[in-house]
Amino acid sequence: MTKKRAIHSSGEKTCEGCGGLCCSYAAVETDAPTSIDDYEDLVFYIYHGVKVSVAQDDPRKRTWFLEFPGRCRYLTAEGLCTIYEHRPRVCREHDIEECERYNHEEITDITTVAELFALMKRIGRGPWLKSLKARLPKELR
Repeated sequence: MTKKRAIHSSGEKTCEGCGGLCCSYAAVETDAPTSIDDYEDLVFYIYHGVKVSVAQDDPRKRTWFLEFPGRCRYLTAEGLCTIYEHRPRVCREHDIEECERYNHEEITDITTVAELFALMKRIGRGPWLKSLKARLPKELR
């Protein structure tokens, strides 16, 4: 799924009207899975409500993230930061070019084991997929 982009009427990229998308979760880059065990770990994360996201702007390179839900306690209902002048370094260094509203990368969000299986098939991990399915009870796939 490609994220939507929005540009202010002046042509400048802003946070106006965003609602605080980047303030509604915390994402951590993780190593790409390189074994069946790694994919089984992703299943564990999914069972615990963690979204697995895979960004790809180059056909040969994928960047994997674990996304933990959690709206910032300092965000208003309108999506405005109430501590803007004192916000943490991570927030200050957030580059609007990397914002999900403006970024051109294709992002695949995985919230179910079935979605993980579909991605594995799509990226050529079919043999591992069969082994992973064998490890999981049918009721948990």
